[in-house]
Amino acid sequence: MLLAGWPIDKWVSRRRFRKSPFHNDDIALSMSDNGVHIVGRDSEVKIGWATFTKARRFKDGLLLFQGPAYFNWLPDSAAVDAATVTSAQELARSHIKDYCEI
Repeated sequence: MLLAGWPIDKWVSRRRFRKSPFHNDDIALSMSDNGVHIVGRDSEVKIGWATFTKARRFKDGLLLFQGPAYFNWLPDSAAVDAATVTSAQELARSHIKDYCEI
């Protein structure tokens, strides 16, 4: 079971990602002191900061968690410029208690 755990985990993660309403959608994400606003082809979502349970800053992006199973990946490569990346990082750090740089 220990050897099968990782492939099963990977399969479950991919399945969850494919079921996301944003899968294969071009989205525009903006962050402010009020929260996160996401606009896609067929959807629009406003998420308050209290919804995010933790944030992890990696060398190439920011990962925002909404509980254990749902997350938003914000790659640095999708940002307009370096100031946007810094601003997003500061907003997440100031509004999400469980913030960590990895």
